[in-house]
Amino acid sequence: MLVQNAEVRFSNYGINANTFECDYVLFGLEFVGGGPVVEFMNLALQEDFSNVRQTIELKVMLDLDETVSMQAWLATRNKTLTIDGVDYQVVSDFRDMKWPLFKNVMGIGTNPVLKFKAKTVGIITPEFIIGSKLEGVIE
Repeated sequence: MLVQNAEVRFSNYGINANTFECDYVLFGLEFVGGGPVVEFMNLALQEDFSNVRQTIELKVMLDLDETVSMQAWLATRNKTLTIDGVDYQVVSDFRDMKWPLFKNVMGIGTNPVLKFKAKTVGIITPEFIIGSKLEGVIE
């Protein structure tokens, strides 16, 4: 699911909160192993979706002070993203993180793409939409 121009609150331990407007927030699913795929004689597939983890990717524009604050927040534990009133406990998922610079009349800033994984396996929101509806709950 893609949300554009969303306000996202970044907090840890319920404190040190900053809210930024993000260019986009993209929700996805990642398989974390486990689920067998069984092929039946009629060529139908039965898939086990119990071992999935939600992913969240977002892009945000930050001025220089906000960039320093965000980098400090990324190094903390117990990170929470609040998107549209729903709290997501997340861990960072950065393999090759880039902080592209931009310059405008207000000074220099960055426009990073940040990627997160939900802390727990399962689907946090009761209805999670990717093309068609996929329903689930936290286990």
